[in-house]
Amino acid sequence: MNNRALPSILRSGPDAGRLRSLLVVLLASVGGCDGGAPPPNVPPAEVVKLPLLTMVKVPAGSFLMGSPEGTGLAAEHPQHRVTVPKPFLIGRTEVTREEFLNVLGRGKETEGTKPVSSVSWYDAIEFCNELSKREGLEPVYELEVFERSQTGSASRASVRRLDGNGYRLPSEAEWEYACRAGTETLWCFGDDPDALYDYGWFNGHNVATPQPVGSLSPNFWGIYDMHGNLWEWVEDPFKVSYQGAPADSRVWDEDGTGRAARGGSFMDESDPCRSANRHRLLPGLKGVFGFRVAMNAPEDGGTPPGEDDPAQPQGDSGRE
Repeated sequence: MNNRALPSILRSGPDAGRLRSLLVVLLASVGGCDGGAPPPNVPPAEVVKLPLLTMVKVPAGSFLMGSPEGTGLAAEHPQHRVTVPKPFLIGRTEVTREEFLNVLGRGKETEGTKPVSSVSWYDAIEFCNELSKREGLEPVYELEVFERSQTGSASRASVRRLDGNGYRLPSEAEWEYACRAGTETLWCFGDDPDALYDYGWFNGHNVATPQPVGSLSPNFWGIYDMHGNLWEWVEDPFKVSYQGAPADSRVWDEDGTGRAARGGSFMDESDPCRSANRHRLLPGLKGVFGFRVAMNAPEDGGTPPGEDDPAQPQGDSGRE
């Protein structure tokens, strides 16, 4: 939906953002929202239904991470090629309020299909561990919580990486690879910021809270809300540049300050929602931050126990 081609009532006026948002959701509900055809030579992804979450099995490949010289922010340079050596699974949507409440027993009990927000990086780690245990998988992290808020959110903790096969946060490279879905443009759909209305909840929609997951169009791999809605925690410590970054998609777990977050939010303009944009946050901080989970794909090339689900995600599985 190109903003410049809209009627004047949808381009300006006090209710323009809300009217555009309603139109986008209505178009998505009748238009299929399957992500469309990927760019040439980009292998397809596979939707995998697991006991609680719906994941997307992203194929192995390589991509240019960051922004070309002369564009973007300093932290997005130098642009470099990253190889993703093996397929991996990533959440088709951000983790919802309902899912978070189901696993950790805390959080808002209303509007369950909105993404869970106001969660720290430690909360996201705790969710991954608890979901792994619930499904009989080995936790990926050793977590010791030192301090919690009155709501139970972890604000200070120590985390050590283990060799488990369970749920985890995506690495920063995996996140950008999954977001781009074979593209090299500013956003997964191209370079026109007006098209962001179709794909991401940003401040142009004039909404006051995060919106239900999966209610706009997905990228070419069928992954929703990679642009906007909530900033998403990834596993990596934040680095001020990509100088010395790994050539593969593993977590760059050396030095760094705080933790990296990706994707922008419903409160941001279009620029922070770019595929390459990155942000530094303290791990105990809570705000317009959420997360989606990842998991290593089985070595045999199959998928974890579950059922492939070609249907659209449940648009009301958790938001804030």
